[in-house]
Amino acid sequence: MKNNNLIRKDRIFAIFIPGLIQYQNDQKEKTIIFIIWIFGLMINWFWYLDDPNNSFILIVSGLTYVYSIIDALIIYLGLKRKRCSISEDAEKYFDNSHNKMRKTYYYSRIEKGEKFEKFVLKKFDTKNFSIFKMTSPIKGPDSHYNENNLDPDFILRYIPSREKFAIEAKFRSDRYNSEMIEWCKAYQMPRYKRFEDEEKIPVYIVIGLGGIPDKPGKMFVVPLNFVKSHELPLEFLSRYEMKPNNHFMWQPGSFWNAGRLYQTADLS
Repeated sequence: MKNNNLIRKDRIFAIFIPGLIQYQNDQKEKTIIFIIWIFGLMINWFWYLDDPNNSFILIVSGLTYVYSIIDALIIYLGLKRKRCSISEDAEKYFDNSHNKMRKTYYYSRIEKGEKFEKFVLKKFDTKNFSIFKMTSPIKGPDSHYNENNLDPDFILRYIPSREKFAIEAKFRSDRYNSEMIEWCKAYQMPRYKRFEDEEKIPVYIVIGLGGIPDKPGKMFVVPLNFVKSHELPLEFLSRYEMKPNNHFMWQPGSFWNAGRLYQTADLS
């Protein structure tokens, strides 16, 4: 297949053509500016060759040309960083010294987590909600690592208003004789916060406590923007307790505010 990428090493000459890299990366305004400045000034310099000020024009056009090269290199390096970007958590995963430990820890809890995710997902009526994106289950130790699994468990869309929101489901079988619930690891919470900030959609933490994953004793639904720690006291969670048998509904947002997740009566 023909490769038209002008930023390949064998086509690096493209950075020396004013505006070409900018045009290729949809920066047409810069393309026009560079072409007009450089070629316009050069034509002006040749037209007034005997003008004592033509040396100044040549300097300006030369500096503009150099700037166009620098700008093209910045674009090239930015694209390279984006193609190779990786989150801090994924970087830790690829550290061979921790690889075995992390997989062992993850797989010991995956079955309970998946069952609780399915339990939560059933609380959203298919007539009103669609799945925009969800993490994929890991089949075994030889499966490819899915970096998408670092995001919340699933992103749902409320069909009538087309609004999106994300859900991170966490099941804890007990509270280990403590008044604090560790709903995630300390290194995970900044990742969820970053996701909410970058995606500009609300994230909700759904915590199942006690019982079994598909029939928890208690359930809490907490907006992530109210969460300040990876450990939450039961007193705080009690403000967001919901009945495990009830279903969810979405209240559409306005121009000023995002929508809101709330609970309806049991539909079964």
